[in-house]
Amino acid sequence: MANTKKLTREERKTNKRKARGELKKLFGTLNRKQRRELRTEPQGLKTFMAKLEKAKAEKAEKAE
Repeated sequence: MANTKKLTREERKTNKRKARGELKKLFGTLNRKQRRELRTEPQGLKTFMAKLEKAKAEKAEKAE
């Protein structure tokens, strides 16, 4: 976890809101099937997206 002791409460709150907004945008890029799959998986959104990108890259590599 990041060291936030040197930040003020307002700075921490601002950073947290920004991070939440970024995750919401990322979640908005998923289609219904992917959202359903994400709910069944134990990991978080960033890990799930990395998994999708890896699978996409492998599929593209296999197609070549």
